[in-house]
Amino acid sequence: MINEAVCPEVVGWRYPSDNCYTFEAVLTPDEDGGFVICAKHYPGIVSDGDSADEAIQNIQEAFLALAESRKAHNESMMYSEEPVVEIESDSKVIRILIDGQ
Repeated sequence: MINEAVCPEVVGWRYPSDNCYTFEAVLTPDEDGGFVICAKHYPGIVSDGDSADEAIQNIQEAFLALAESRKAHNESMMYSEEPVVEIESDSKVIRILIDGQ
């Protein structure tokens, strides 16, 4: 059971640079095994993995792909000030850092 939603941890990926992104994600164990992970304030950024680490890596890649596409098309990264995912009792909110270089 994961229940540390009040104390986000930072998951780093590479070293920070000018193309650095930070966002919160909700990591939830899947009832069929593995984990589901959703960007807390960015609709549609959802991924999964057999382990928590794999799910985190997958959502980093999904977020970065969206950020790069938006940047290439001169579009902003739209987000919601309210969470767009439900935080369940066994969910864990984590802060993710992505270096886009």
